[in-house]
Amino acid sequence: MPYIGPAKYINTKSRPSWSPDSRRVAVSLGNQSYVMDTERNRLQQLGSPGKWTSSPTFDTDSNSVVYSSFGVATVLHTFSMS
Repeated sequence: MPYIGPAKYINTKSRPSWSPDSRRVAVSLGNQSYVMDTERNRLQQLGSPGKWTSSPTFDTDSNSVVYSSFGVATVLHTFSMS
């Protein structure tokens, strides 16, 4: 599978979170978090542009990702994949 994402983060070491159904992987690259759909080769950024996001983790249903964002305060968000 070819690399899809920001070129400057190709060698970034991170802790990916695979969805329980193994169809998607969530990862933090630099100061942003993404979900990669491995079946469709589609990359989706989590959070608002310009805000740091980190620690994306899949819920047990494979349809949501919980992640934190940093701005004025640290906030936990849920992103629905359905």
